Amino acid sequence: MKVNQIYSLLNAVSAETFGESGLTAHDLTGLISMGDYVLNSASADSRDKFFNVLVDRIGKTIVRRLDLDVTYPSIMMDSFEFGAVLQKITVAPIESTESEPWKIGNTNYTPNQFAISKATVKQGLFGGINVWSVKVTIPDNITKSAFKSAEEMGAFLDAIIVAMVDSMTININNTNKLCVNNFIAEKIHADKNVIHTLTEYNALTGETATALSVRTNPNFYKYLGKRMSDLIRYMRQPSALFNETGDVRATARDNMHIFLLGEVASAYSTYLSADTFHNDLVSLPLYDEVAFWQSMNTTADEMPDFVSASTINITTSSGNAVNKANIIGAFIDRQALGTTAYNVRTTTDRNNDGEYTNYSNKCDIGHFNDLSENGIVFVLD
Repeated sequence: MKVNQIYSLLNAVSAETFGESGLTAHDLTGLISMGDYVLNSASADSRDKFFNVLVDRIGKTIVRRLDLDVTYPSIMMDSFEFGAVLQKITVAPIESTESEPWKIGNTNYTPNQFAISKATVKQGLFGGINVWSVKVTIPDNITKSAFKSAEEMGAFLDAIIVAMVDSMTININNTNKLCVNNFIAEKIHADKNVIHTLTEYNALTGETATALSVRTNPNFYKYLGKRMSDLIRYMRQPSALFNETGDVRATARDNMHIFLLGEVASAYSTYLSADTFHNDLVSLPLYDEVAFWQSMNTTADEMPDFVSASTINITTSSGNAVNKANIIGAFIDRQALGTTAYNVRTTTDRNNDGEYTNYSNKCDIGHFNDLSENGIVFVLD
């Protein structure tokens, strides 16, 4: 299978997350599977990395339906142990035809009871995984002189193991963030289903508000709440309006990821006496307040600012360069992004002669974006 070593990218993303470096562009080309994976026994990317003979198999199949009332827990979808490819099958809605019984008696009517009507079926294959490891060496005796008791030394060694596990969790969270950011950036690049909230607000009210002034305008947040509520209702209806491929989709209210920039979420309680809309969003199972999409500050050691927090600056997995500020939220179907494979494990390697043990926490994870699923991005411009 195709394997990407992404440790250097994760180190750079972590530095942004911690505020140790400012906002920088990231190249996600090939990182997120976009459904164009090709199974080919002649290709090294479809064969195992050890014998170079065994060919990847489909490990999971999703038959896509119009889910109208389904609840899922988070972006971390169920993983699968065997196989390397996620197969996604969509059957398009079937068009109506004439009712044959009501044509009987017409002089030019000839019944054809064996006429064939094929359903329209589409397949997407999502493959490839991203891998990295977190390693640490723990000696048996060298550090003993720094502690007064076995309990103190044990607490110190336990802290090292906890730090290793925490580092793995941070990296997994960052890959999830990259998966969401990639989907948003692909929508912005296509410039479809992107809601330009400031332009709409000024056109509706006749004001000449700016991206700066509108952030403290209660009337703008009233408008934004209504606009988002309306679109949640619209996305529940079967339509081809909210995706890139023209497939008929319906996104149930409880089957929709709601990502809202933290500064926008807090503005509802700060500038509005009633926060009904925000409370309604919080009640949804897939609601997330995003402190920042990529980085909280423009340069290292600066205080967090709105422009940096609302910016995504990446080259998408499809190779499209996107550098966009003032992204304030996104509604994304549960089936539009998630994990294709997920395997975290810890291995140990004991060196008895050197009297130390190497611990390795390893992760294999694959993410996918499916632009045939519903998604809307909100920007403040």
